[in-house]
Amino acid sequence: MRSAVYAVEHSVFAETLFSDPVGAAGMLDLAGLVADSGWWQRNGTTFEIAPTRREAQHSSATAEPAGGGPAQIRISVHQEDAATLAHELAHLLAGSHGATPPHGPTFIAAELDVVSLVCGTIAARRMSRAFSEAGIAASARTWEPPDPLEDRGLFGCWRLARLVGDHAGGEPGTSG
Repeated sequence: MRSAVYAVEHSVFAETLFSDPVGAAGMLDLAGLVADSGWWQRNGTTFEIAPTRREAQHSSATAEPAGGGPAQIRISVHQEDAATLAHELAHLLAGSHGATPPHGPTFIAAELDVVSLVCGTIAARRMSRAFSEAGIAASARTWEPPDPLEDRGLFGCWRLARLVGDHAGGEPGTSG
């Protein structure tokens, strides 16, 4: 199932802005926007972005880290992009709503909702169609659906704010 999920993600995100590297600072910014969103606060779990070793090739999410503390997402320096963050957040959302196979139907439902939040409704619809065409089913969600958001999602809003800030000569989201 895992390789089929990765294939769908690749078909949806390859050669899009969602797979463009945003760097560690960008990942922290975007993760902060998710954590601060009302929908995540009502449905997700507290998490932190934890460092990985430089040579780490893969990202991961841990709902219950050894030693306690908040859930953790570890993002490889080779995967610092919105699509990877959405995937790892989906693991945390699915895990916070009961034990689940890592890439099973509950994860698929979670990923569709997190992609809608992070990447926007258009990307989520594309992903839903791709999962359906691949014969991968999502379970019924046990959490509320994401809040309505612009089609571009949190990532698009974050990126646009950075561009506007860069062109205005000020901080992102300011007019100068």
